[in-house]
Amino acid sequence: GELDPWGATREDTVLTVDNPAPIEVHSKTITGITSGADGVSASTAAVKKLVLNVGTLHITADVIEADSFAQCTLASNTVATHGASTLLHLVINGTPYDASGTPNQTILLPGPFTVTINEQSNPEVNTFAVNALHLRMAGLPGVVGGGWSVARAHTRMWACGLAVGCARPARRGGGGG
Repeated sequence: GELDPWGATREDTVLTVDNPAPIEVHSKTITGITSGADGVSASTAAVKKLVLNVGTLHITADVIEADSFAQCTLASNTVATHGASTLLHLVINGTPYDASGTPNQTILLPGPFTVTINEQSNPEVNTFAVNALHLRMAGLPGVVGGGWSVARAHTRMWACGLAVGCARPARRGGGGG
């Protein structure tokens, strides 16, 4: 969630997630941490031991983590943002994938699925968002199309001195993303 603009740290952890089909999700640990103070805002979202089954898509990973940062430079009154993600032992439909660290690696899969690894964006001024794994799916019979982010970290600095962070380990969004 969002932080008090004067600085704070928030952390939430869920130890086990078991969600049945049609969007089957299993995970051992989900953690979100966000902090901001003294001109720096940082967020981390992590999912461990993920199993995700949607239609014909099967994804597993040992670790999926997203990190985002925003930092104020008082001398120039500017905000610098950046982020990264870590994916260990990512396997999609039986094929291992290497997350090189390059932003916005896209994997086109058979059928209605597209997966983006280390998706990075600046959705607003002084804002940075990282989706470690972003799944997009066109509609299937019995399952509405949409998008899922696994390990999403988001930081924003309204202006130098006002830091806001947000970490979402897993999120479901409609309309393709």
